[in-house]
Amino acid sequence: MPTIAIDYTPAIRQSAGIGRIIRHQLQALLALKPPYDIRLFVAGPVSAIQQQQAPLPLHATPLSERNMVRLWHRLNSPLPPVEWFTGGPLALFHGTDFVLAPSRARTQMVTVHDLAFLFYPNAAMPSLHRYLNIVVPRSVRSADHIVADSHHTARDLHEQWQIPP
Repeated sequence: MPTIAIDYTPAIRQSAGIGRIIRHQLQALLALKPPYDIRLFVAGPVSAIQQQQAPLPLHATPLSERNMVRLWHRLNSPLPPVEWFTGGPLALFHGTDFVLAPSRARTQMVTVHDLAFLFYPNAAMPSLHRYLNIVVPRSVRSADHIVADSHHTARDLHEQWQIPP
């Protein structure tokens, strides 16, 4: 049975917005009884309550999300890969919140929700704006598949980075 990992970090850290989307998408996926093993990856430790409330076991990193981001995206380190925490080889890794954590998965997929950070740079804190300007294009270039959750975002991805709509 193939194993896929889903970055469930936003579902744990964000009560609304992207976190809500990820929780509901996973519920819909599980209702289909998919023919693969699903692992929920979380950057940063999780509480016992979060573990109990999750629909599947959470595979969390011992370092904080902030420190994982520093390692992966600011230092551009390929270590540690997601597989170190999810228990082995992956057929697919899905980065659900604009970026891909390092993974050796055969197939990598990233969801881009919008490109507001490009079009409205003053709406984000300068550090977030700089971060997104580096990691989103890098993740989009390295992904095998890109999910744009609207036609508008798909068009923006095409116009900005020549991603086929």
